[in-house]
Amino acid sequence: MASMRRGLVGVLVKRLVTDLSNMLIKKEIEENTTVYIDAHVNAEELSYRVERTGETVNAITG
Repeated sequence: MASMRRGLVGVLVKRLVTDLSNMLIKKEIEENTTVYIDAHVNAEELSYRVERTGETVNAITG
C-alpha cells in the first residue's frame, strides 16, 4: 500500500511540475501570483486558478 501511494505521489508531483512549468513558459504565472489547484475526485484531471496579488514577495521568507 505504501509503495503504491509513493508511486501515485510521484506521478502527481511530475504532473504538477510539468503543468506549472508550462504555465511559466507561457507567462500565465509570474512573480506575485498564487495558483490554486483542484484535483477532481473521479477524474485524472487537475484544474488551476491563477490569482495575481500584485504584492511584493520576499524570496527568502516568502
